[in-house]
Amino acid sequence: MIKLCFIDTEFTDFINTDLISLGAVTEDGKHEFYCELNDYNRKASSEFVRNVVEPLLDLDKFGMSRTQASARFFCWLEELGDEYVICPDYSGDWEIIADLLEVLPDNISRTPIMLHQHLNKQILDKANELQTPDFKWFFESAKKQYTEGFLEYFLRNPKPRQHHALADAKANRQGYFKSLQWLGSHGY
Repeated sequence: MIKLCFIDTEFTDFINTDLISLGAVTEDGKHEFYCELNDYNRKASSEFVRNVVEPLLDLDKFGMSRTQASARFFCWLEELGDEYVICPDYSGDWEIIADLLEVLPDNISRTPIMLHQHLNKQILDKANELQTPDFKWFFESAKKQYTEGFLEYFLRNPKPRQHHALADAKANRQGYFKSLQWLGSHGY
C-alpha cells in the first residue's frame, strides 16, 4: 500500500524561485527530513521571505549545499523502504522537489498527490456515500477541520512557526488527518 509523504518548501520568490528549505514527514509521523540550503540566491528573496522565512532559518545547524541536500533527501526517501507518494500542498513544491532530485528513488511515485485535491476528493466521495442532504455544509465543515488541524499544530507547538518548511509539512499532515477523522465520525 502506498503511503503519503507530506512535504513543504520555502523558496525565494514566485518568479525567481530558488529553494531555501525543505521539510518532509511520513504519513505515520515517524520519519522526518529537514534541510536548509546555504547556497540559495539570497538576492532573489522577496520582502516576505526576508522578513518571515529567513529569520526562522538555522543555517549553522541545518545548512548544506544544494548538492548535499539533493543527495541526503534522495537517500532519506530511499531508506523509507515502503512505497510513498509525495504529497505537497502547492504544485510549485513538487516542481522544486523534482528539480532538486532530478531522479526519484524506486520506492517513490513519479506522480505526486496534491494534498488539497486529494482531500477534496475524499470529502466528495464521503458526501456521495452518505448522500448528504446539505453538501455545501458537509464540504465546508470537512475543509474547516483541515484548517483547524493545521493551525492547532502551531498552537500546540509554539516553537516552530508557520513558514518553516518542516513545521508546515507537519501541520499539513495534522490538518489532513483531522479532516479524515471528522469524515470517519460522520454518518446519517
